[in-house]
Amino acid sequence: GDTIYTPEILQAGKSLRDLDLLIVPINGNYGVMNALDAALLTRALVPRHVIPCHFGMFPNNTNDPYKFVSYVRGYNVPTRPLVLSVGGGCLIDGGA
Repeated sequence: GDTIYTPEILQAGKSLRDLDLLIVPINGNYGVMNALDAALLTRALVPRHVIPCHFGMFPNNTNDPYKFVSYVRGYNVPTRPLVLSVGGGCLIDGGA
């Protein structure tokens, strides 16, 4: 949820192996990662799937989730970005 891109969060994430899902904030306000920071964390951790959060809920506190997807794809990360609508959901097969 609410976190910034720091060496500590990166180190904690790198201790994980075979990460299926990473959910990252992208709005960049109030001490929260922006889309670029979230993409950098995704690149470092290489989860199978990544879901951006903290967008589309408040007019003055949002970011474009497809900008995040563009960053992730630009880094050639073998991660599947999933953009959900506000209040939406998805089913992720752990074996995929």
